[in-house]
Amino acid sequence: YWSVPYKDAADCLHHLIYAYLRMWMGEFPDSTPPQEQLQARFAPRVQTAAGEEAVHLLAGALDWMRADFETKLDALSPIVRLAIRYIHDSVRTGDGGSIKEFSSKSGVIPAYLGHLFKEETGNFFNSYLMQCRINRSVLLLKNPAAKIKDVASQVGFASTSYFVRCFRENKGVSPARYRLGREE
Repeated sequence: YWSVPYKDAADCLHHLIYAYLRMWMGEFPDSTPPQEQLQARFAPRVQTAAGEEAVHLLAGALDWMRADFETKLDALSPIVRLAIRYIHDSVRTGDGGSIKEFSSKSGVIPAYLGHLFKEETGNFFNSYLMQCRINRSVLLLKNPAAKIKDVASQVGFASTSYFVRCFRENKGVSPARYRLGREE
């Protein structure tokens, strides 16, 4: 089922660091990603590692990334952490989600939450929500049997046409075209 497109552990680490940094920049666009720390800590050692040692180094890199990310999240205020969890849960369940809905559930004024969210994460609440929806839809589009309208609904869009427009603005192509490009 899974094919391994990596030449060796160093190549795998390179891709792992790249994916982590992309995720980091999506979550915390106004902060400096830990690229130098990752490279300095793991790259020299993994260059010569093989077999089980390479697996342990890659696992160590994953553990370090998780701890680093959790530290960054822990620095956020409790309400912003709750908002992020709410966004991810609403995207995962397809419940839509909005700043107004979260604010009414949490008792926080939407304008204050929006300001705090932007100040702490570097993202606007709605932009973050939209990016999470698009990211989730990319994963769902990997299933060739999934219909575009079902994917739109599964990530919380009430309208397929709005989903297609947002997807196109974000990825530069329609969801159907994106799927075709990924299958090649």
